Amino acid sequence: MIIGQLKTDINQHMVFQPMLNFAAASSYDDITIGAFYRNQWVGFDGNPKTFGVSSVFPTKKLAGSFGVDLFRDKIGGRNNDDIALNYAYRAKINQQLYLSFSISAIMGF
Repeated sequence: MIIGQLKTDINQHMVFQPMLNFAAASSYDDITIGAFYRNQWVGFDGNPKTFGVSSVFPTKKLAGSFGVDLFRDKIGGRNNDDIALNYAYRAKINQQLYLSFSISAIMGF
């Protein structure tokens, strides 16, 4: 099966990096929310539409950030909806360097 057009594509991820890699959320110090909307091939029936919201909630007690992502990808008669719960941890290596990693639980329907 070819799924190239069915995979959710996120552009402009450099504006809000946690949408693509939640480990980047550990560098945020404030509650932050980012959203995007993409509508391709306007005027064609069943054209692809993608919408997403991502949030970052830092916590100093756990040296990281929690987050929730909501994504909807619609193409033709097919909808892909995902909800992700994320946690990013930030480990201090020295005064200037940190190592960050994340873990996510994703439910798609």
